[in-house]
Parts: sequence; structure tokens; C-alpha cells
Amino acid sequence: MKFRSRVDIAAEILDAAKDGQLKTRIMYESHTSVKQLNPYLDLLIESELLEYLPEERIYRTTEKGNRFLDGYQKAWHILFYAKSKKASKQEEAVSIVSSRNNNNSSGQNVS
Repeated sequence: MKFRSRVDIAAEILDAAKDGQLKTRIMYESHTSVKQLNPYLDLLIESELLEYLPEERIYRTTEKGNRFLDGYQKAWHILFYAKSKKASKQEEAVSIVSSRNNNNSSGQNVS
């Protein structure tokens, strides 16, 4: 598995707990072990991004947690979109240069 930042892991936990989930389900969906998950649960509860409902034994993302997730997802969209847009422009430039080189090598004048 690729490296994930602490923010990425926290976002995965909040996303998994959106509708209320047992700890084991959150662990499964966020790809964490119990040892990894527990400190995150404590931090997210302390930050009021997550709440624990003891009578149901579930964790649920709070409204504040949902706002955090929205911002996180928007930031990733901006980064990914900018990266893919840049890659598309680079691919287009390489294609144009390659096309010109192919035309020049076949004796055609490209001007």
C-alpha cells in the first residue's frame, strides 16, 4: 500500500463513519489496525470531528467532521485536476513536437 499522510488516514476514518459504524467496520474501511485506529479515534473525538454513541457502540462523523471531509475532498480535487490538466498539456506538447519531428524526417517542411 502506498504512503498515506495522517490527514489522509483521518479523512478515511471520517468517511467510513459518515453513517455511523462499529469500530471494526471503520478499521476495515480505513485499512488500519486496532493499534493504528485507536489514537485517531481519540484525536477525532477530541477535535469534535467524530462522536461515539455508547448505547449503539458506534462512531459517527459530526457536522464539523463532514465539513472537514468536504474541504479535504475539494482540496484533492483541485490538486488532482491541476495535475491531470498539466499532464494533458504536456502530453499534447510532446505529441506536437513528435509530429513535427516525424514530418521533418520524412522530408516535409512544417512551418
